[in-house]
Amino acid sequence: MGTGANLDLGVVGSFVSSANSFEKFTGNLQLKTRRHSVENDHDLASKSITNSFKKATNCSRFQRKDEQYLLRNVGSLTMLINCPLEDGRDLVCSQFNEVETILNAILGPPDNWRPKSSQFVGLHDIVCSILTKSETCPVRLLGGLVYMSLSQDTHDKLDQLMGSMENDEFTFGSLILLEDSIMHSRLSTEETYVAAMLMQHRPMNKYSKYREIPVFSDGEWKKCFATQTKWYTVVLLVSMDSNLGSVMNKMEYFEPKLEEKVHLWGLPLLPTIHDINDFAGLDVIAYIHRDTTTGKVFAPILRNGPLVSSHRAILWWFLRRSKDLLEDFGLDELHLVKSGYRCYAIKNDKHENFLLCASQMTEADILSEYKRLLDLVK
Repeated sequence: MGTGANLDLGVVGSFVSSANSFEKFTGNLQLKTRRHSVENDHDLASKSITNSFKKATNCSRFQRKDEQYLLRNVGSLTMLINCPLEDGRDLVCSQFNEVETILNAILGPPDNWRPKSSQFVGLHDIVCSILTKSETCPVRLLGGLVYMSLSQDTHDKLDQLMGSMENDEFTFGSLILLEDSIMHSRLSTEETYVAAMLMQHRPMNKYSKYREIPVFSDGEWKKCFATQTKWYTVVLLVSMDSNLGSVMNKMEYFEPKLEEKVHLWGLPLLPTIHDINDFAGLDVIAYIHRDTTTGKVFAPILRNGPLVSSHRAILWWFLRRSKDLLEDFGLDELHLVKSGYRCYAIKNDKHENFLLCASQMTEADILSEYKRLLDLVK
């Protein structure tokens, strides 16, 4: 991803200054001739894809040689990402969503943002973290979250225990994290995402026992209060009127109770790392499942070995290519074949699935394997 240090500023300036003309062109395309040819049909299809892409992502796109510039207007500001063409479009634009969500939480509604004020000072590291992690982690690339694998009984017990901190009108909910993984949340899906991302991009350390961050959520300002326990990060979302001393007392009361349950309930002390070997045979190279309601992503690590780099490269190509094709043509599923691999992608209102297999697997084999893996994830 391009950042301020390595962007071609001349091209950026030219692109931004002509953005209105570019948007007018892509937004008002008209067919001026009735002649049909392969070239004209391809051109018309490309323009149709450009229009549907802009409508679906609220982004404009400009291509220059082997680079692309993607632009989105947010309030009075313009966000711009410069990246290689091979990065695709849909997944790159999804990073706008993550940046915009975090900025909304920290700064409030975009109409209140003031570019020349000090509001944006100190946010560069968060934006860079979002773009950098998206280049190496499939969970971040899909804008998802990792949840710990716990039994329903353990979730119920944690829910009851955490509810003991929320016994007043000033507390909205709570969240427990184990490193970057969510162990249990009593927050809404959006609030869980924001709190988890803030802790991930600004992690706690041994020198900071407590942290308090104002966040904008559900049309009002609240305080995201976090503490680092022996093993976990505990987050409380409270009202702006809440007393700091009372919140700290809650945390101090909750921490030993949580530690008591670690061994009693068998709570994990390390994040769950799923290995593809534990779920599928050698013909299955990779499998990724994303719950579109919660944002939960299940992505077992690839098999270690001499082919891991090529497997990772083909997986990244497949994710980017399939996301673009699914959106461009309004598809629910597709099969792709590349370099001796078979790729299968399917989505619906509840989830997205991506399966990368060896070439000897037939489409019938892949569909059967997909159904089996989906049952395991559920």
